[in-house]
Amino acid sequence: PTGPVIAASLPPLASIATFLAGDRFTVVCVLPPGRSEHDFEPTPREIERARGAVLFAYTHEDMDGWMLRVAKGVMGESATLVSMQDSPRAEGKDPHLWLDLDIVSDFVPRLAERLALQDPSAAHAYRARATAYIDSLTALDAEAQALLDPVRQAPFAILHPAFEVLARRYDLNLVAVLEEHPEAEALPRTLGEATLRLKSSGARVVFGEPQLPARL
Repeated sequence: PTGPVIAASLPPLASIATFLAGDRFTVVCVLPPGRSEHDFEPTPREIERARGAVLFAYTHEDMDGWMLRVAKGVMGESATLVSMQDSPRAEGKDPHLWLDLDIVSDFVPRLAERLALQDPSAAHAYRARATAYIDSLTALDAEAQALLDPVRQAPFAILHPAFEVLARRYDLNLVAVLEEHPEAEALPRTLGEATLRLKSSGARVVFGEPQLPARL
C-alpha cells in the first residue's frame, strides 16, 4: 500500500483499517507484536512510525489511551482521532471492544466515513468495503454459533477478562477469571475462589494469552 498513513493502536484495528483502505493508505500498527496493550508505553521510535498520520484509530481510553499521547505527540492538537468507544453501544461495556461484534459493526462504517473525508474520490469504495466487512461479520457470527454449540456447556476459565464478551455472546460456560486486572497481581483470595469454581465445575481448560505471563 501507498498513500497517506493511518495509525492504528492495536492489530485488530489495523486489520480493519487495512481492509477498508485498500491500496489508498498505508496502515501502521503502533503496538508491537507480542506486547500487551495494558502496560504499553510507546518508545520514541514507535511514536515516530505514526508521524504524519492523517488518522489515528484506537479502542478505549482505559485500554489503549496511550494512543492519544502518540497522536498529540506527533501531530499536536490537529490530530484526527476515531475511537471504538464513540458508540452508544460501547457505553458501560468491557473495553476489549474489538471482541464485541455489535460494536465492530458500528465502528466499521464510521471509520469508512473518516477515510471518505480524507479521500473523497474513493468514498464509494470505502463504503462498499464497509458493507462487505459487516456482511462477513454476520457470516462469522453464524459460523461461530454453530461451531460452539456442541461445547456450550463445557466449563472453562480465562486468564483475564478479555474474552468475557465472547463467552456471553455465545452463552459459553465461563466459570472463572484468574486475574481481574492485568496491571496488578492477582490476589490470593481471588485465585482461591477461582480454584474452587474450577474444581467444583470440573473445568479442565484455562485459556491463556501469549502476551501475558503464564505463571498464574
